[in-house]
Amino acid sequence: MIVLLEGLGIASIFPVIHEYVAQFAARESWVDQKLWVGGLLACVALPKVILSPIWGHMSDRVGRRPILALVTIGGIVGSSMWALAPRIGFAFLIGSRVIVGVFGAQAGLAYSIIADVTTPESRAGRMAILGASFGLAITLGPIFGGLIGFNAGFQAIGWWYAGLQCVSLTIILAMLRETRPTVEGATDPTQTRRAAPLTASAWLILGATLAATIGMSELTSTLGEVTKQVFSFDARKVGYAFGFFGFIAALAQGAVRRLSQRFGEKALSTLGIGLCAAGFAILALKPGITVFFVAVSLIAVGSALNVTGLTTLISHAVAASEQGRAIGMNQSATGLGRAVGFFLGSGLLTYGTQAPYAVAAGMMILAMLLLAPLSRARDPNAA
Repeated sequence: MIVLLEGLGIASIFPVIHEYVAQFAARESWVDQKLWVGGLLACVALPKVILSPIWGHMSDRVGRRPILALVTIGGIVGSSMWALAPRIGFAFLIGSRVIVGVFGAQAGLAYSIIADVTTPESRAGRMAILGASFGLAITLGPIFGGLIGFNAGFQAIGWWYAGLQCVSLTIILAMLRETRPTVEGATDPTQTRRAAPLTASAWLILGATLAATIGMSELTSTLGEVTKQVFSFDARKVGYAFGFFGFIAALAQGAVRRLSQRFGEKALSTLGIGLCAAGFAILALKPGITVFFVAVSLIAVGSALNVTGLTTLISHAVAASEQGRAIGMNQSATGLGRAVGFFLGSGLLTYGTQAPYAVAAGMMILAMLLLAPLSRARDPNAA
């Protein structure tokens, strides 16, 4: 539920952010719409590069539940600032995105909780449930965002997001139990063992996550503008396009458990990344609307497979007491990838609507190459 509610709020801004920034650009001369759409998305992603491992390490020491409550409160503050920005100015909107980025650790902590309470054999299937929750959010969030923005104004999405975060906080405080594992033989309940260096395999997984996220973020930052330019979509139709992507991704999560058990997480991730590469290559050819959505479907399925696969792989690469730190580093790679991808995608639109997707296909190929040296076997006890 927490991941679903976070995803609903995140996805709600996708179909409206271009038009919301355009409103500020019309009255504040220093605001450049093309620059700041990517900039605002990067303001959310960049803080995670540094802070996601820190939040994860803190949750290893003091518990998942208190840190999850803290970051949720930060999300309430940041989303409320989105709603108040038209009264105060565009700089306040920038601040709102930075705060959301600073406290944007809910998904990483949720993955850590799943790692705490599952065996290595069942972990991919359980993490797929989180993936399906986020996929459902990506399905419904843009639709809600488009409708709210169209009928109540783009600033109202901030109040919507804040309300969702308030529900999450209630769930955390009233229903969520603590899952952080304690170190065997430790006399202090907050004591954890000294963090061990990451293995070479873990670094390859993080590199693949970074490359794949750059490619996916190019789609996120450009889909609204591309469908507007090529197919004349308005905010509501853009919301439906994002919703279609999320719906397909959520459906694909149903295959994750069976595929991971039969072939392993490396094969699952490689298959997902390969489907994304194929989808982006098709988009780079500037197809008609039917083939366009076929390509988007390939990317949605591929994204569902590789995100769950890569997150499960990194959780297998460390000991149980370091799940928070490792998954936090995975979220850090994701944050850096999003920041780079958002800027890159928006900037490449200058060279045509095909350019971002050609580069995204190349990033997916790079991710596949990084995964190639990994062995198929799981290593759940690696330090």
